[in-house]
Amino acid sequence: MRALTGLAAVALVLGTSAAHADFLGDLFRYEPRVEPRAGDCAALAAAIGPGAVWYGRYAGKYLNTANDRHRAYSAEGCFASEAACRVWQQRSITYALGPIVVTSCRPGLPGRYR
Repeated sequence: MRALTGLAAVALVLGTSAAHADFLGDLFRYEPRVEPRAGDCAALAAAIGPGAVWYGRYAGKYLNTANDRHRAYSAEGCFASEAACRVWQQRSITYALGPIVVTSCRPGLPGRYR
């Protein structure tokens, strides 16, 4: 009976080893953070009109995971839709990994870009 139980355990481990290899590979894979890119406000306003542009802004702290120190981080840009702005906003939050000071997505082109 013990031999049968041991054989069943070995079969179970061998049968799931491919899934475990993928899990462990994903767990220990390093991918550097990539700063999210925003669109050029002037070019986008010329293409779709200043009223159709969404303006996104993010300011917060960037966590340097190598030394556990924060530094100031801010970004801004324009987008063709609210959805594109919100995606960029979430990617900025994920990229920075630190406290958020301000983040927004608003319709319309800011005055300095007109």
